[in-house]
Amino acid sequence: MTRTRSLIIAGLLVPGAALAAAILPGQAALADSPTASAADPGGDTALGAEFFHIQWSADTRRDGHVRITGYVYNDRGEPADNVVLRIDELDSSGQVLRTVLKPLDDTIDALGRAYFAVQLDARAASYNVGVDSFDFLDR
Repeated sequence: MTRTRSLIIAGLLVPGAALAAAILPGQAALADSPTASAADPGGDTALGAEFFHIQWSADTRRDGHVRITGYVYNDRGEPADNVVLRIDELDSSGQVLRTVLKPLDDTIDALGRAYFAVQLDARAASYNVGVDSFDFLDR
């Protein structure tokens, strides 16, 4: 595991340590552990953290917007529907500036993944990306 990746994961695991995952203009952050779905900046277990993990990156674009792209992985043996992502924009002290909810349009197959892309204003120091809500379909 690279030092940068370790810092990012540490920032997601330790409450108030969001600065470790700060995204500087022109750089990207990557988180691909199950803890990347910890949408609650207070450090509590996030909804769905045991069922999903998220791999994402954030890139600052020339127009001043940030584009967050990635995949939501369904780690459960049942298809997931009505999945809504929660993206928290954080300031440099880890406080939530704004929360954006992004519904995924597709059902995520059992043990499958779904792509997402969200464009935001470039005003946050860092971001938390997690699953806000979901439904599992009966087999």
